[in-house]
Amino acid sequence: MLSVVKRISTLQKCSRVGVSLGLCTQTIRNKNTKVAFVRDNRVKSQKLQGGHSEPVLTVQKKSSLRVAIIGRPNVGKSTLFNVLAGGYHAIADKTSGVTRDCQEMDAELKLRYHGEHLVKKYDIYSDVIGNKIEFVVVDTPGADNIDKMILQTENSLQSVHLALLVTDYKSGSHDWDHRIAQYLIKRNIPTIHVLNKCDKVLSMDLSDEETFRRHIVNGMGKPIPISADHKLNIAELARVIHPYYSAYKLKSSMLERIEQKTNQKIESTTKKSNVNKSRRSQLLSKKSAKKGFEGDTMRLALIGRANVGKSTMLNKLIGEERCVVSNVPGTTRDTIEMTTTYAQNDKSYRILLADTAGIRNKKHIHDDRVQTLSHEDTMRTIKYANVVCLLVDAQEPLNSDDIDIARMIEHEGRAIVIAANKWDAVQDPYVIAQRIEETIHNALSQIKGLSVVVCSALTGKNLSMLIRKCVDCYSRWDTRIPTGKLNAFMEKYLTTQSLPAYFPKIQYVTQVDTRPPKFALFFKGRETELPSQFERQLLNAIREEFDLGGVPIRFIQKSRNLMANGGVKPVMKKPPMGRLQRKKRKLMREGKIKRRRPKTAPANKD
Repeated sequence: MLSVVKRISTLQKCSRVGVSLGLCTQTIRNKNTKVAFVRDNRVKSQKLQGGHSEPVLTVQKKSSLRVAIIGRPNVGKSTLFNVLAGGYHAIADKTSGVTRDCQEMDAELKLRYHGEHLVKKYDIYSDVIGNKIEFVVVDTPGADNIDKMILQTENSLQSVHLALLVTDYKSGSHDWDHRIAQYLIKRNIPTIHVLNKCDKVLSMDLSDEETFRRHIVNGMGKPIPISADHKLNIAELARVIHPYYSAYKLKSSMLERIEQKTNQKIESTTKKSNVNKSRRSQLLSKKSAKKGFEGDTMRLALIGRANVGKSTMLNKLIGEERCVVSNVPGTTRDTIEMTTTYAQNDKSYRILLADTAGIRNKKHIHDDRVQTLSHEDTMRTIKYANVVCLLVDAQEPLNSDDIDIARMIEHEGRAIVIAANKWDAVQDPYVIAQRIEETIHNALSQIKGLSVVVCSALTGKNLSMLIRKCVDCYSRWDTRIPTGKLNAFMEKYLTTQSLPAYFPKIQYVTQVDTRPPKFALFFKGRETELPSQFERQLLNAIREEFDLGGVPIRFIQKSRNLMANGGVKPVMKKPPMGRLQRKKRKLMREGKIKRRRPKTAPANKD
């Protein structure tokens, strides 16, 4: 018992990384593990109890028309989704069953004509109807025999206002198309039959009733022929969607006007009556929680190796079965994004949460096109993220692949928070904590002060703390330090350092950019820059002084002697050649005279 206590004390005293993991003696007595986070000599502890019953994040539902694309596998749903969304958001391939998760994006289609018939009928709402359609398009996995994908499709159809039943012109209608159509009719969901892959028919103007007779699905009416791959006849699809969009818009505008009138009535009655202020605020619900990022949205990406629990964590955070979860590595292929809110200390934070495919070594995926596209999509998500939550398996923490991913994130300039997932399955937490700390100290010394949170996505342990650490890391990543504080710190720091005489004279330092923080150091005298070792020492001192742990920092050096020339070293120009010198060069090029060789000293004959 004494040896264990000594081992714990050595773990808690170690502060090389900035965030250390120490475990108290309660882990020996019971199953409830208490984890202490040591950061800047301030110990914060949280008891790992049962998982959260309520979701940590709340998904924001967009108040617009929701259109779902449904159909059999390999009929062109993802291609049509990319066309409507206006970008390459979903992976589209000839292989069957590529899409496995539902994905939502904002779509916009322009109309060739204005909705005059609706404007005449509803004159007071003429400002609502325009010459474009804005809606939310939902891409669903193929409705085949896989139970999890069928369950996801059913969950997505619960909140849609319109469905696009996509069939294949080349293969014709199948039994599954008729079953899906009957299911949509029973659910009373308005449906439009879209016949895809009609590029040859549309190019040759063969779109008559006899051509599409064998493709008619019972109860769906005449199909709309399109070619999503070549973007043909999309305007006709927009014309058919327009009545549903205008009806939804008119209905929502009427509800908004009714809500405004009721709020005005409540306000007038509460002013006249003696209703207290708390009751009045509850009735009106005027002010919501303050925005934590001043109206900005934090883009949080869940990154990690395959089969570390990214999809399970996303489902647990939002409290929905949004992503398909399986023990097979490589289940997730598309990047799933959703806008959520996080409430903390009377503040509301908007977080764009993204679940990505597992990062694998390129030598294992160069032959698989789908895996290559998933890898590129994950790299694109890291590039546009603000904070990256690096998930690692606590049973195999921070191996060589995890280290490479962390270095890549630091190279992109993104804030990093490490989540040690599956902590409930760890047998020896003391050894794992020490191994994580040593690995970060040895392999990730360029990102000091990393926040490490032990958690379990399966039970929901410490997920609230994980999101809170990500929010704090985002505020440090977006911080701006005044120049006066930086120079005051610089004067104190230089008094404690004995710099050599050949070092240039440092004048001042200032922060020139954020996201990530970028500092410029101005010096006078020599044109040589400061050594890289002194630059790293200065960066670590700035990181420790201004609490920039887990944030990559950029550093540039500028000489005041070069500022007059725009920061560029002056180039010495050669004097122009004279007439005789030009003539001599010309004769040497033509070979009429030989080039003189320099005389060498005679060798010794000893």
